Amino acid sequence: MGVKNKMAFKVSSLILLSIATLMVVMSSHSSTTEAALPAWCVCGNDNDKTRRACQSVGAKWDGGSCGISTDTQNNSFWAACRLLAQQPRCWN
Repeated sequence: MGVKNKMAFKVSSLILLSIATLMVVMSSHSSTTEAALPAWCVCGNDNDKTRRACQSVGAKWDGGSCGISTDTQNNSFWAACRLLAQQPRCWN
């Protein structure tokens, strides 16, 4: 009976380790609908709010949309748009 308990413990441990590994891998991937980088983004249909959000994250403002080239700029731009009560939209 002792061998069966040790085997059951090892199987349970392997299952838990597999689940934990899967959770780490899944959490490292973004689940948003953001465009792949580089991307151009706007804050809803508000040109002024798009410009303000773009300039606040150090991205490239072209007069109508925001050119985003890094993950940091992307995450910051999305946060800035939401703070300005706008829904960000991106494409590439």
